[in-house]
Parts: sequence; structure tokens; C-alpha cells
Amino acid sequence: MITIVLVVLFCLFMTSLSVCKNWIAEKSKWYKPINTGLAICSGITGFCVLYGMLPAAADPQINNLNFFATASPSDYHFYCEFSARNNGEKYCELKKIEFVRNDTKFSFAKSAVFTYGPNTDSTTKAVTCSSLPQGLPSENQLFHFIGRGECPSARGNDFDSATIDVKLFFNSKNGENVICRTVPIITDCSFQSMRF
Repeated sequence: MITIVLVVLFCLFMTSLSVCKNWIAEKSKWYKPINTGLAICSGITGFCVLYGMLPAAADPQINNLNFFATASPSDYHFYCEFSARNNGEKYCELKKIEFVRNDTKFSFAKSAVFTYGPNTDSTTKAVTCSSLPQGLPSENQLFHFIGRGECPSARGNDFDSATIDVKLFFNSKNGENVICRTVPIITDCSFQSMRF
């Protein structure tokens, strides 16, 4: 914002100098208004050119956000993955992530073994929780978050056709930007060796 103000002030100052010079000069009566108009047009053009050269504001983008969970009495384990990138030119970082569902209290784990898919064609992988804050590159970067949700009323069938709100907090020179997505909870999964 400060940079834009400085560009505006610079263009106004240079345009004012040019206008004053035209009106001080002893020329014909058509010289002054024509050159004043040209000076103002030049000032506007100069502003547009300088503004176009400024780096684009940070623009975080989220893709392929998935939330997996398995419930048991009073708690459940979860795994959230998504890719993120910064479409802008100014620095941007993922500062914090929050999950919101009923009265659930979420805590993050360090690592776990995650299995997804039917028994005949399941995929197993070791997952490590991403650390925050973390800067966003211009190309997609994969983020992983695993942990436990504590809810006294949780039951195994709580996630049938259920959704969860995922809030992502980004920080940049433009201030804080919050992206909120509501996604379905995928239940065809299991967890082993979760380490806190």
C-alpha cells in the first residue's frame, strides 16, 4: 500500500511540474491547454506503467484438500492433506490450520502410518506432520497434518455423510488471509503407530 501511495505522489509531482512549466512559458494561447492535457495524460500513463511493474500481491491457492478420519468412542484419528501455492509475487506463508466440527478438540501428532482404500487395494504410507509457519512457493507444495480429535460424543458412525470445516491462515505483507473450506470426511482408512 505504501508503495502505491509513493508512486501516486511521484506521478502527481512530475505532472504538476510539467503543468506549471507550460503555464509559465510565454507561448500562444493554445499552447498552454494542449500541453497541459498532454502532461496530465503522460502522468496517468506513467502511473499505469509504474503500477504494472510492481510485484503482484500474495495470492495463496489451495488444491485437492482431503480429510480422512476413523472414529472410536470419545475420540478419532485424522489425516488432512492438500497442496498449496502462491500465485502472487510477494512473500506469503501458511501460518496456521484449524479444524472445526461440533465440540471436537484437535491436537496434532508428529507421525503415523496411514492406510487408505479397500482391503484388497489399499495404500499404506508413513506420514510426517508438516511444520508451521511455512512459506509458499510458486508451485504446488504438499502439506500433511495428522492427529487426534477428542469429542465425548464421538461414535464410529458419526462420519457417515459428514463434513468438516478446514480453516487455513496465511500471512503476507498485505495482512492475514483466511481461506475456509468445507470438505467431506473420508472414512475408508486406518491409522497405526501414531506418535505424539
